[in-house]
Amino acid sequence: MTPMMEMRQNIAQLLDDLRAIGLYSEELEKRIEDFYDDPTSFDQVSASRYFGSEKANFELYLGFEPDGRLSLDGYALLLPAQHPLPIHFVYNGVDSKLLEDEISIIDWSKHPGGRLRSDYQMSDELTARMDLVFKDIYRFSVPDPKRPNEDHHRAQDITDYLMYTYFRDTPLQAAIIEGNPTRMELFYRQVPFPPSVRTGVVGKVMGNMSELEKLSALAHSDNIKDKQTMNLNNRDDLRDEMRMLGFSEKLIAQMEENMKKDVPLFKLHETINGTRGRVDLSLEFKQSGQSDFYYFNRYEATLNKGKALEEGQQYFVITPPRDGKPQFKPVGNVVEAIELFKAQKGDSALSVGKKFEDSQQLALMEGGKVNYVAKDFQSTYYSQNLPQTFWVDHGKGFTAEQAANLVQGRTVYRDDLLSRDGVPYKAWMQLDTDKARDKHNNLGFKQFNDPSYGFDLSKVLDSFKIKDIEDPAKREKLETSLRNGNRPMVTAVKDGKEIKLFVEAAVRYGKLNFYDLDGKPEKREALMKETALSQSMSQSRSNEQRQQQSQGMRI
Repeated sequence: MTPMMEMRQNIAQLLDDLRAIGLYSEELEKRIEDFYDDPTSFDQVSASRYFGSEKANFELYLGFEPDGRLSLDGYALLLPAQHPLPIHFVYNGVDSKLLEDEISIIDWSKHPGGRLRSDYQMSDELTARMDLVFKDIYRFSVPDPKRPNEDHHRAQDITDYLMYTYFRDTPLQAAIIEGNPTRMELFYRQVPFPPSVRTGVVGKVMGNMSELEKLSALAHSDNIKDKQTMNLNNRDDLRDEMRMLGFSEKLIAQMEENMKKDVPLFKLHETINGTRGRVDLSLEFKQSGQSDFYYFNRYEATLNKGKALEEGQQYFVITPPRDGKPQFKPVGNVVEAIELFKAQKGDSALSVGKKFEDSQQLALMEGGKVNYVAKDFQSTYYSQNLPQTFWVDHGKGFTAEQAANLVQGRTVYRDDLLSRDGVPYKAWMQLDTDKARDKHNNLGFKQFNDPSYGFDLSKVLDSFKIKDIEDPAKREKLETSLRNGNRPMVTAVKDGKEIKLFVEAAVRYGKLNFYDLDGKPEKREALMKETALSQSMSQSRSNEQRQQQSQGMRI
């Protein structure tokens, strides 16, 4: 095994744990790789995430297991430290009021970094001024044996206030902590949590210190009653999250049943019938290795062309009998059933039914080689439809409905997105099938920002003779359905007659697509209002002229 492969193996579980608590990012993965290579070069491994537009900072508590694996022992929420406003005085010949006046007019973000010392010798004018301030800070903060201890403590408090106020979020913050790691408390107040507590739970009470401390104490408690309370909260939170994401009550009941049985890892399955096939959803729930907590932070959606399972049906992967008893494993998802069947090495069979005894054979394997696939199952078996993973965080993310439409090639609208810098924005999202899948075998996204991309759904709808938009309630329902990526049915007027059509948003091209009841495309021009049609034709001629002029210039 190469060193790189060994490292990937030893940090894999840690990365999964970080995803589970909502702290994973590619940047953090890179820092963890660096930490694994040389832990002595790190005073801390930090992470951050946003709750709404508010940024939260965390310190990770990492440790090495005896077998070399890197583990998450816990984490701490880092809150801004509280330093009272000082009552200035003179100590060791330094007037703290004049010292603050001098500190306040210097741009400390331009400091070159390096440890905070009192004997800096810097060349240019700015850094020379900084050097004089450092010397005064040092002189002000050292004990004066001729003065009472209370005066020294007061000087220390003022020094802490000055450093926190003016050096925070500058290169000097890292320099101060590097020189003395215990000085982390100068800038942050730490609220620790075990790795079983998701950061989304912490984010709910982040603005309330008493609630944060209560949650921290409850999470660390060994009291059985406290643990039961946390477990009930965990179940209620997961139930609410699944409802927010649009999963069925039946699936929620299955989740609760598995939690009651204390199953450490389980998957739940649900199917949504789409216009281009059926979409199989697979949800993964994982119990923390250090508590009874369960995590749900991702699910997969796969578009399949085959027939959907009937109510109560499931797949069975069958292996040779043992001690005279049939051996089989029930699977609720066709993709996982096929993968498990293909992974067998000897004799095996794949069947479907409500009960194993009455199941219908779909495929056979002898000696590790598949020698039979039922005719009506062949298109499903041999198709290369890959699952798309959708990450969710505390009930936020693409809903089941949106995911099903995305894997069918349609576009959905999100109004709750955040940039890397925590800036909220809105955009239409579509899976990018023009580019290769990433290292996790997922497609990336094409993103059409709103309003900068220029697609205004309401205005586009007004261009067509659609009866539904005349009723405000029906219009709102239609717009919501289109934003979720659906292909809803509408009543439109064509050649003076009302007809039923399906419609979907083609955001990339700034248009709507229409289909008849058999799914065949309908010409949108025949459905447009006269003014909108003339504007569209004029725009098309203008675009064509620009294209011809561009070609002429190239010639």
